[in-house]
Formats: sequence, C-alpha cells, structure tokens
Amino acid sequence: MWTCINIRDLMWPIDKYDIYKITVYRKSKSQYFSFCTPETRKEIDAYLEWRNRMGERLKPESPLFRKEFDTQDIIQANNPRPLSTGAIRWNIFRLEKSGVRIPQKLAEQNMLPKRTELMACHALRKRLDTEATKAGMNPLYVEIIEGHASGLKHKYFRPSESDLLEGNDKMLGYIYVIDALTINEENRLRRENQILQINKDKLEARLDKLEEMYRSLL
Repeated sequence: MWTCINIRDLMWPIDKYDIYKITVYRKSKSQYFSFCTPETRKEIDAYLEWRNRMGERLKPESPLFRKEFDTQDIIQANNPRPLSTGAIRWNIFRLEKSGVRIPQKLAEQNMLPKRTELMACHALRKRLDTEATKAGMNPLYVEIIEGHASGLKHKYFRPSESDLLEGNDKMLGYIYVIDALTINEENRLRRENQILQINKDKLEARLDKLEEMYRSLL
C-alpha cells in the first residue's frame, strides 16, 4: 500500500485533529481513504521537512517514502525513487520495539528465527481492526477505513466522511479510537481534551435547540 502513495495523497490535512486523510490506490477500482494518527502525521511532516532541507523539491507526484539518496547530490535528490515493498517490510520487521512482534531468543543451534502465525506487516492492520473495534468504533466503519468493506451491506450503507471521522450519537467515529492507537501519552491527553471539547459543543448545541423549542411554546 505505502509504495503507491504519493505526497498528493496526503493533501487532505485535517488540522482540527492533527491528522491526515490519506487516499489509497488512487484512480483504481480499489481506491478508498483512511486516516492516520497525530503521531503518524508528526513523523510524516518531519520526514518531508528533512527531504526539503536536503534540497528535494517536493511535488504532488513525489513518493511519500523514497529510497536513500546522496544528500550532497542535488540531481539525485530531485529524482526520488519510491521505497520498495521489500524495503518497507524489512524495516517493519526490524521494529521489534514497536510491539508488532515479540523478539525471539535464538538458540546457538538455531540461528534463524522461527516463522510465526503473525505476519509483521499484516499485524499492523490487525491491530487497527482489533483496537478500534474494542474501543467502540462501528465495525463496518473499521472495514471501510481499512479498504475491506464489500458485499451488499457496503453497497447500500454509505457513511459520509464526517460519519467515519467523528461518528454520531449511535456510532463512534475514528477520532474516538485514536487513543487506542496512540503510543505517546502526551498525544493521548491532547486527544482526550479534544474529545471533551467536541462533546461539550454537542451538548451546548442541544441545549440551544431545547431553549429555542421552549421559547416557541411560550
């Protein structure tokens, strides 16, 4: 997925929540959109800013993740080659501290790690599905932002971007499960404050409506 994402696919910053709306598989039958976490947006912004400082003229069609390049070579800097699927898979595999996999202790007679039932890259999708569902996000909403929604139900049920992002009184949207997908405690606390403000605004809107109805009855 990440190998086909260009910078233009991030051109939907949602500053209210410090996240990106990301278009996946643009202009294909499988196209869908999803959201990242504030932590992810922070790292993406820092990475793109570094590339810009190294002399790369970032363009909408530039790959989001590029192969290593000579930072002293301006020509090479401005001919970005997308990072391959294998390279992304290898880097994720090495991130044992992320908790995607439990590090294996290798015995002297067995210097190669055993295969596990948990595929490192697919585990990220599984974690999103598990944590978002446990946190209360509508299961169909989860499938939609994963690009998995299909079948008759999906053809008739078409929630809006606002529904998927903020939800409603009956179905929780993505912003309510960001805490479950967040590692840094600072981001988690900021998100809690944002959600409290959203609930406060909704309550005030309802009170205003009730007051308006009461006045109309006088």
